Amino acid sequence: MPTVSGVVTDKTGNSVPWSTSWTLSTEEDEMTAFLDVDRQFGGGWAGVQAAVTEAQASGGPSAVVLLGKGPYTFTSSINITRPITIMGGGIRTRLRHGGTFAGPAFRCENLKRSGQWESTAGSGPIQSYDESVDDGGMTFRDFAIVDDNRSVANRQGIYCIDVDDMLMDNVQFGFLTGTALKLGADDADANISGVSSGRIRESDFRRIRIYRCGSGAPSGTPDVPAMILQNGNADGDGSNQNFFHQLRFVYNEGRMLIRGAGFGGNSLRRTIFRDTQLHALADNSNWSPSKYFPFDLVTLEGSVRETVFDGVTINGTKAGTFGWRMKGHALNGETPKRLTLRNVNVVNMAGGIVRVDKGDTVHLDGTGLGSAGESVLSIAADSGFSTGSVEEFGINNPAGKSDVGAGTVRAFHHGLSVTP
Repeated sequence: MPTVSGVVTDKTGNSVPWSTSWTLSTEEDEMTAFLDVDRQFGGGWAGVQAAVTEAQASGGPSAVVLLGKGPYTFTSSINITRPITIMGGGIRTRLRHGGTFAGPAFRCENLKRSGQWESTAGSGPIQSYDESVDDGGMTFRDFAIVDDNRSVANRQGIYCIDVDDMLMDNVQFGFLTGTALKLGADDADANISGVSSGRIRESDFRRIRIYRCGSGAPSGTPDVPAMILQNGNADGDGSNQNFFHQLRFVYNEGRMLIRGAGFGGNSLRRTIFRDTQLHALADNSNWSPSKYFPFDLVTLEGSVRETVFDGVTINGTKAGTFGWRMKGHALNGETPKRLTLRNVNVVNMAGGIVRVDKGDTVHLDGTGLGSAGESVLSIAADSGFSTGSVEEFGINNPAGKSDVGAGTVRAFHHGLSVTP
């Protein structure tokens, strides 16, 4: 019979000791452990911490921490190093920062499959599977990390350093002044013991909503991205094969950054976004300037290749900015490659659609492309650009809307070739 004890704070602010015990059926005990934060661990963030500790210590590979009604106020991060599940009751199960604490609610580290799928022995692949050393498969689902306001700087949501086979489903982030979702290690964290280059591999992110996160100003500084997908500047594999479905990136005060350091040639690669909403911070005629959001919405930086956005609605950008920007890495000059943008619907974009400072190819098709206030495709003369294509399916002819400083761009309007 599992027993957990600890100290919680009651409604009057007093510290109260507690303990709880529960019995699982033999089948449940063997297969999984359901750890109910409110019913079994006293609720609150102390209850979440206690449940996660128990899940990682003895819950087995299928332990599920159940979050109840929120909000849960957190003043410390929970470090996760076992492939458990954190599950709430929907986006009204809310986590929020307390006091002056600014760190993430959850930090995931060293959650790798440890060679259980791809490793070899001698002259061929391994023919056996050992679940005890497979730490892939962390799951987050059905909750929100939303602060009450944006009064404390650099408040973060979830930080995953080194993860394989993760599922994140129906998770919402809001009113976080720092990076809401950081996938992959910062350079400083990429060489932590047990971390393989700080990469995220073969993971799925479904129905993720990031609203009013990150930080910026009309001047362009500060520049704190609302979402980051990256791998650290360290030897080892790069983040790869990550799929995002039904991502909503809306009204944020910071951009989306996809960053591959490219150390040793290990690129961030094969990232797929399907059915995506990109909306810059909404304009208001009373604001000064009225087009507030100062950044390109999505930046691809460094060794980033084979990035696909398929099915995008994008709007709300200001003049002088772009929906997507490709640029070289400041540390080593690595450049993005092969950006594909399919079925893009453009409305109310005062700026341009794609800017290439450094990069080799771009394919762009969709509707409303020619309605962009500035260039559909802007290519720098020293970009290293080779070939690109633009195809307008709707009524806005893209002719004359490209600034091609290098390479060749083929442009089409309803299948008819036009001058780029």
